[in-house]
Amino acid sequence: MRITNRMLVDNVLRNLNRNLAQLQKTQYQQSSGKKVSRPSDDPIRVTQALYMRSALSEQQQHIKNMKDAKSWLDATDTALMNAGEIIHRAYELAVGGANDTLPEDARRAIADEIDQLIDHLVQVANTSHTGRYIFAGSRTADIPFEYDDPSNPTTVNYNGNSNNLDWEVSPGVTMTVNLTGENVFNFVDKNGDLVNVFDILFDLRDALYHDPGISEPSQVIQTSITKLQEALDHNLSQRSIVGAKSRRMELAIARAEEAEINSTEILSNLEDIDIAEVNMMLSMHSYVYQAALMTGVKVLQPSLLDFLK
Repeated sequence: MRITNRMLVDNVLRNLNRNLAQLQKTQYQQSSGKKVSRPSDDPIRVTQALYMRSALSEQQQHIKNMKDAKSWLDATDTALMNAGEIIHRAYELAVGGANDTLPEDARRAIADEIDQLIDHLVQVANTSHTGRYIFAGSRTADIPFEYDDPSNPTTVNYNGNSNNLDWEVSPGVTMTVNLTGENVFNFVDKNGDLVNVFDILFDLRDALYHDPGISEPSQVIQTSITKLQEALDHNLSQRSIVGAKSRRMELAIARAEEAEINSTEILSNLEDIDIAEVNMMLSMHSYVYQAALMTGVKVLQPSLLDFLK
């Protein structure tokens, strides 16, 4: 077959274009840090990268959910701890107030402190976290505990509900992160009766004040001591529930963060370049392109002279 000048020129141009395209691709990889500039370059790799990016985004969302849940549980535990300290102090005061020889002014001083503890416990019961009341059930925007009469309170009303707050912490897995006010400040005593912690404190306060409506204040004080001890036990059981969930969250977060690292590495292997390798390839492709240019010049010069003749 006769090799014409046109065929030589076409072959040189094809080689130059191919080498230039490879050089430009490598230059893009170096500047962008990515292996692929458009899906058509490597459809399989692009599909795998899209899948991993979606999976990674889902993992990161679940990690955020778990950290939010852990934060909520920590806030709940702190509130329970504060409530337990208040109940314990009330128990100590009740034991001191049970002394029949206690002077009236001392008894009234104890009653005054019990009254302050009630107010403090209401504040704890209305603890909020990130703008939401933690003991309100699902009615987290509304204050859950209020006095029946702010000027002369005799009980505390619960305005929340008994609904759980369930957060998705992993695909298809939810966890209840809240304790409702009903569960925290009510308990069943040893006689099987439902008891309210605030009512115990109000009864104790009134008995110490020798309220005319209480016929046997000494008996009420003794009963309050027993119920406050049970309230402390209930408080500890609630804290153990929260503590177990918090520990579960810690382990789940650690596992999820490890999986996130693995997914990030896989995605990086699919998308990101090895800078040392690309720099080496860039030098090689640049050299090849320059060599192709030199070869093209040698081939094209005689052809041009023949054309001029």
